[in-house]
Amino acid sequence: MKTDKRIKLGRLFVVVNKNRHIMANKEYIHTYLQGGSGSPVPYMFTESQLKDARERAAKNFEDCLPLARWWRIW
Repeated sequence: MKTDKRIKLGRLFVVVNKNRHIMANKEYIHTYLQGGSGSPVPYMFTESQLKDARERAAKNFEDCLPLARWWRIW
């Protein structure tokens, strides 16, 4: 199935795992993030990996970078 959907850097999308192994997850969370050279790099996470990352950020809040000023008004 072809999609014409274009995604923006840093946005998260749920994608179906095509041709999956019987023990693999049915879906993943997909995103593109800026790589070291500045070009977009694809990433895929499981729900549990994102949950672990959220918990780690909450536990180590002092290590998190501040949000841009415009984002805090929302």
